[in-house]
Amino acid sequence: MKKILAILSIATLFATTTATQTGCIKNSTSNPIINIPDISNFTIQSVSSFVSGASSMVSVASSTLASGTYTIHFNLTGANNLMSQVATMVFSAGQGTFSTPTLPTAGNTNITITSISNSSGGTETFSMPVTKQFSDSTGLITCKINGVDYRATHANAMWLGAGSILSVHATLWEPLTTITVYWDGYNGTVGSRYYNENDLNSSSPTSTFNGSAAYSAPGLARLSANGNITVSTISTAKITGTFQFTCDGSDSIRVTNGAFSCKLN
Repeated sequence: MKKILAILSIATLFATTTATQTGCIKNSTSNPIINIPDISNFTIQSVSSFVSGASSMVSVASSTLASGTYTIHFNLTGANNLMSQVATMVFSAGQGTFSTPTLPTAGNTNITITSISNSSGGTETFSMPVTKQFSDSTGLITCKINGVDYRATHANAMWLGAGSILSVHATLWEPLTTITVYWDGYNGTVGSRYYNENDLNSSSPTSTFNGSAAYSAPGLARLSANGNITVSTISTAKITGTFQFTCDGSDSIRVTNGAFSCKLN
């Protein structure tokens, strides 16, 4: 009888032990095991130029990090000194992007990514600094072309004085795309100018011509006198505002809206 009871006790103990191991797997310290991001291969590919008062876009790459949503922990030093910053990054197919906070000061800035956290709470810290330097640009234009957002960090404005043409021009290098907005007879005031419906394809604009806008994309260039430009602020060194225009009705690729913040040359 004692042998039977001993065998039953061992069987019961084995069943109890097995049952406790079928739930959440734990490590030797009795804490749940959490997967951590694999950052053994991780680089900053590029950081876009910025204009003071706007953010910059950081592009990263990794052959070891799994697709998913991550929290990036980083520091900014140099012209912009912002420590212990965080940003959300959606990572897919080896590529990801995230934005810095607003950068108030023009000049060389360094970004150093210190660690990455995943959605399950796992965090991995870089043993060697992952860092890159970037700087300010002459200006910034953001716009939408055919539903796609464009961000051009090589932008500037030209104006020769009261009654002359104000032009705001930006170049996005990859893919090569340009945006230019003209305000004819600009007098340096804050406000809006609405383009007339003059046909710019004619031999010359009519006397009612008061502005235009143009853009070019790979294999395509369009000119329009339908839309508006708004100047929000202007000084001897800087101009900001918004614009909106569409080209000919047959054009399937349209600039629908945009904003600019440029040095005024």
